Amino acid sequence: METIIALGTVACNVARKFEKYEEYKTYKIDHEDSKEKNYLKIKKLDNPEEYEKNGPNVKNFLKKVSGDVLFIVCGASRTASASLMILEQIHKRCKISVLYIAPETELLSEGKTLQERAVFSVLQEYARSALLERTFLISNLAIDPMIEDASIVGYYDSINDLIASSFHMINFFDHVSSVTDTFSSPAETARISTFGILNPKTGEENLFFPLDKTRETRYYYGIPEEKMTKEKGLHRKIVNQVKSKATEDRKVSYGIYPTSYEQEYAYILSHSSFIQEK
Repeated sequence: METIIALGTVACNVARKFEKYEEYKTYKIDHEDSKEKNYLKIKKLDNPEEYEKNGPNVKNFLKKVSGDVLFIVCGASRTASASLMILEQIHKRCKISVLYIAPETELLSEGKTLQERAVFSVLQEYARSALLERTFLISNLAIDPMIEDASIVGYYDSINDLIASSFHMINFFDHVSSVTDTFSSPAETARISTFGILNPKTGEENLFFPLDKTRETRYYYGIPEEKMTKEKGLHRKIVNQVKSKATEDRKVSYGIYPTSYEQEYAYILSHSSFIQEK
């Protein structure tokens, strides 16, 4: 089981989408009222500097947490500046990856923009120096075209659903056997990552963050068992599609997995060694 720790309102809403999967246990930290299990209400402070200096003590709240942890935070959240203080309290017993949700900074105040830039940069630096296992970058702006049918009321709900379901499926595939794959461990220095979805029919890629200088990309294909058995030439079609995406600077690999779904689907996981900018 993987533990998810969410800090701030946006992150808590994403974490709630993971709760429908039994593979995760969630802990949520925010200043709003809630009677949820594993929820810690923290004091609402006036500015990011106060959260950075006087952030919450979570040692008791997270005392049972160990092993693999996904820490979710949005840089625009008031509480985001407390991220490092919280991670410091658990890092000795946990392998921590961060899921960072980048807001549309054009709509933020000057103060929040400066805060977001600082958190965005620091969490990447921590991953690059191996103090974190990995930092996954997500951009609401990049996801927006993928949810064109969402209503105003359901807009962020749809974004959060897509983030959680995509991350979960990649994580699921990483823990089950493939029919065939060419995967190898990512380069030690390639710890800045994003993920997304691939149209297996057209090869169109939709990444959740415009990752610059991608070093490695994995393609996960979920194929209905019946189609995998009956369709001739499918393996070569997938191989050719993946090979077409290789460049001199980017290594590509793929895995094929049987599913019980009626339609085929595919996911992307990309890694870079470079600090990203927006």
